[in-house]
Amino acid sequence: MNLDQVLGIVLTPEGELYPFGKQNSDEAGKTSVKDSHGGSFMRDVVPTAWFQSLNYKFTPMDAFSHFNRLTDMGYGFFINGSVISYPNICYHAYTVQMPYSMTDAQKEVLSQQYDYLSQLVEEEQADFYGQVFDSPTYVPVTREVDDFYQTLGILPKEKSAR
Repeated sequence: MNLDQVLGIVLTPEGELYPFGKQNSDEAGKTSVKDSHGGSFMRDVVPTAWFQSLNYKFTPMDAFSHFNRLTDMGYGFFINGSVISYPNICYHAYTVQMPYSMTDAQKEVLSQQYDYLSQLVEEEQADFYGQVFDSPTYVPVTREVDDFYQTLGILPKEKSAR
């Protein structure tokens, strides 16, 4: 996984990962505005056969609402919300939103990504937001990677070996 280099990654119920967008900086070190989350998703994911089979009308103007609806439909998202504008601003933030009723394939992928996500958040001193959608009860946003995994009932492989 390369979440720090893309704007987002979709996790399908089958456990497949589809990255979209690029976390780019121009020569002056400012983040490119040409590559928005919605525009990137429209360009990189919407044309794929699996997305077309959903018959879902996606518009880039309201991308995050669409991501929420798609999560309710069983798709997971890893979102890079970092802002990098040198030399003044360098803010790292990552959101992971998953459906409450994850498939075994999604649980396996998420379990495999525990080390990566934990290390990424720690090394970049990033904000982390773990969200669970379509749950039978309200689940508050989780700010720690470990708490998010615990909320989903996933024991990361790295932790099981300890």
